[in-house]
This record gives sequence, C-alpha cells and structure tokens, in this order.
Amino acid sequence: MTDFLNQAVGTQLDYRSMSVADYREERIGVLGQFLGTVIAGIYECIRNGALDNPSDFEVATGRPHQSWDEFFRSIRP
Repeated sequence: MTDFLNQAVGTQLDYRSMSVADYREERIGVLGQFLGTVIAGIYECIRNGALDNPSDFEVATGRPHQSWDEFFRSIRP
C-alpha cells in the first residue's frame, strides 16, 4: 500500500512493523501518557481484529470496493 500512496502523492513513506509496546512508547513520547495510551489501545484492537466486521460499503455507496491500485490511480493528478 505504501508504494501506491508514495507513487500517487509523491511521498517517500516507509512502513515499519512495530509491537504494540513499542508503538505505545512512541505515541506516549509524542502525545503524552493519556493520549498515547489511548491511541496505542486503538492500534492494539485493530491489530487483534476488533474491527474485522462484514462491510456494508457496497450497500451504502451503491458501488463495490476499489483496489488500492484503482483508488490511487483515480486520485493521481
């Protein structure tokens, strides 16, 4: 995904896998104890599949999902 994003908007972002504990410490360092812990908790829930629910996207939008390639191609200037 980062390759698509970098190509589409001209950035040089890099993906780096992190443990929840490392992510928590990084977020606390940037955002403070309270907010860093909250953001890390959200990250942990996502990582553990808490949001892996059936999607109503097609019903709500009237169109199927796009692939990353299709999406980034559609926003490229």
